[in-house]
Amino acid sequence: IEGYAGVNEVVVENNVIHGAIYLNNVLSYAINNNDLSNGDAAINISNTTTISGDITNNRLHNSTGYQVIYVSGNGTATNPVIIANNAIYQIVGDDFSAIIIYGEHIHVLHNSIEISN
Repeated sequence: IEGYAGVNEVVVENNVIHGAIYLNNVLSYAINNNDLSNGDAAINISNTTTISGDITNNRLHNSTGYQVIYVSGNGTATNPVIIANNAIYQIVGDDFSAIIIYGEHIHVLHNSIEISN
């Protein structure tokens, strides 16, 4: 699933996705209750503008992705970006990052990450 500049709001909920979600310069987003698996199962949000967003209650597994959840951009003090209650497991490979964030007002809360080889 891909979304690019000019899109005001993206909602991705309750899906089974064999791949990744990529959003670039989307002003607001909600990525909730999805099952992402196989190959590059990942959520990648790249923004240069102020954003609001939620990434919650997703399952990301059986991935060979290097960055499983990547968020670059800012929330606000009153409307932070929330990354919460996600399950990350069965990641294949020796070198990966589970959650990478760049920006201000991004809250990472109560995620489960299983690391095993």
